[in-house]
Amino acid sequence: MDTITEGVYKAQVEWENDWKKTKDSYSNDSESWEEDTAAAVKRYPFSSYYGGSDSNKEAKRTFVKSQREIRDKAASGDVDAQIKLGNFYSVDAGMLGGGVKNPKKEAYWYSKAAKSGNADAQLALGIMYEKGEYYAQDNNAALEWYEKAAAQNNGTAIYCAAMIYYESSDYTKAARYFHRIDDSFGAQEKLANMYAQGLGVPRDAAEARKWRQRAEETRAEGDRTAAMMAQTNALIQQNAQNMLQQNQQYTQDMLRQNQQDFDASERKYKAARLATEQERDAKLKALRDQDKQFYQNLWNQDQARLNAAARDAAAQNGRMTRGEIPYSDSKWKANMQTMQEATDHQNTTPGPALP
Repeated sequence: MDTITEGVYKAQVEWENDWKKTKDSYSNDSESWEEDTAAAVKRYPFSSYYGGSDSNKEAKRTFVKSQREIRDKAASGDVDAQIKLGNFYSVDAGMLGGGVKNPKKEAYWYSKAAKSGNADAQLALGIMYEKGEYYAQDNNAALEWYEKAAAQNNGTAIYCAAMIYYESSDYTKAARYFHRIDDSFGAQEKLANMYAQGLGVPRDAAEARKWRQRAEETRAEGDRTAAMMAQTNALIQQNAQNMLQQNQQYTQDMLRQNQQDFDASERKYKAARLATEQERDAKLKALRDQDKQFYQNLWNQDQARLNAAARDAAAQNGRMTRGEIPYSDSKWKANMQTMQEATDHQNTTPGPALP
């Protein structure tokens, strides 16, 4: 067994032991997950991606619900969900999609997905071994996972494996892996140096120039792409700023228009209320005038009857001609007194003797 194979075997045994421990610790750790999610919600910059406080609350509820669904799917064996949870534990909150940095849980979920044959999870585990995150730094173990992902044509895994072989002076394998991704600048640059020095490949100046030329073209294309992306990002930011200003102006205009509409409505309401009050007062005055006229007519009729009765009584007693009309209450009372006296006198005067 060569050194690399032996190292890979030891790494496999170590990984299996770590897998068992991690599985026992976290397979049913729902309470711990709830705490992690709460921590992510607390530190997650929702206000940077969503609007006011109401939008933040709704975004947080959506985030927690989504994470709970992912957790349940991952626990039931969904590989995509396991990858998402691995990503959740790979970085701290602070970016869109971030979570809570926890290398042990990160390794647990990536390991489950990697064991199912997922190339991205295998690459992630390789990186953790190479960097010494959670696991002890081990290039052999990293190489094992890189090669598994590379077998599925994962370009990043191929490059990472090639670099480990290159740095460990296994130039033949490094050249073989670099040739698999010969459209990348890093691989082209390394192949140019390897052909120039005869590292893992025959020394060939023409081949070295070819790869160096390709690397320069790739770099130039990358620079053009980066410039275009920078320009695009600048335009996006400018458009976003313009849209923000337009939205703010639109909001201000809408608020101003709403206030004007409200003021106009309030003026109309006050005018309508005033007109209604004036109409009501006019109707009440008309009713009062009608009542006054009605009672005035009754009084006039009573006065007319009393005057007529007074004239008749006075005429009968020869004290008043029919042309005399009492125009005041005092004259009417005086006439009534005269009529009463005449009546009393007539009642006390003896009548003519009977035949």
